[in-house]
Amino acid sequence: ELQKRNFQVTTGQVQDLKKMLDLLGIPYVEGIKGFEGEHIASYLVQQDMADAVFSGDSDPLAFGAKKLYRKVKKDIFEYDIEDIINQIKVRSKNGIADLETFRRISVIMGTDFCSKTPGLGPQKVFEKYSTTNLTAEQKKAIEEFAKLDEAKLEIRIVNQDATPFEKKNVEKLIDWLVEVKGFNRARLNEVLAKADAPL
Repeated sequence: ELQKRNFQVTTGQVQDLKKMLDLLGIPYVEGIKGFEGEHIASYLVQQDMADAVFSGDSDPLAFGAKKLYRKVKKDIFEYDIEDIINQIKVRSKNGIADLETFRRISVIMGTDFCSKTPGLGPQKVFEKYSTTNLTAEQKKAIEEFAKLDEAKLEIRIVNQDATPFEKKNVEKLIDWLVEVKGFNRARLNEVLAKADAPL
């Protein structure tokens, strides 16, 4: 059910990724203790520091991101939280909905943080979300989604003023990947050429 949450990134992998981003001159945000990547990405969108979150699930909307891009097969779909809340208003009995309503519906339907309520599908949930008893796990998930509501995160952007894809640094990256990490030089050149990196 929640198998994808079992994947853990090691400290070594994080350091390797930072090294690659540094050498490519690509900006990134340092992690903040107590917050996951989707928390921070959602916060960036809330603060108008980013246009949208790109994610495989809809959790960033429950965190409060205004907009989400999600890839389904070969297509990329755009979801706007205001549009979704308006659709909930139209379909709900009382015609009232807000972010809290969306969060409640989300946990009933199941998220990365909790299992869904059995027997409630996309059609019935609009009739029953207000009277459905939430499990302890679902209530905890709502608390997790609400962590950003009053948060003031200190965002540190690394490489903000760097020049992306500087030739000397791209060459250093290729040497490091080949000599230290065992990558194939020809394949790396091919991939970086597609990204318009100077070789």
